[in-house]
Amino acid sequence: MIKNREYRGEFSAWNDVSESFGGGCPKTEPRYVFAEYQVSGYEGYSTVISSKDGKKFNVVEGSHCSCYGLENQWEPTDHTKKDLEKMMEATYGFFHDHRSELEKWIERIAS
Repeated sequence: MIKNREYRGEFSAWNDVSESFGGGCPKTEPRYVFAEYQVSGYEGYSTVISSKDGKKFNVVEGSHCSCYGLENQWEPTDHTKKDLEKMMEATYGFFHDHRSELEKWIERIAS
């Protein structure tokens, strides 16, 4: 069985993503999802990668501090598999920290 959806940190299901980002975030779970929301103290950082077909991807990044959350930050950007591979060449941040897991996830869903 292919694991199409991976949720990490404060996210355990699409409902968590939808509730955290609020308006603009689709209520229907995409076919492919890799989502993480890390909270430390009063700060939080989230990255959500989703795809309907495993070829075109949407990336949403959000963050917050103090008493606010991820509300109203659902602004997806369109990317290809090649774009994501380039993002994983970063020397720090989400794509760097999760390079190995993202490479495996992308290969599973893009095949």
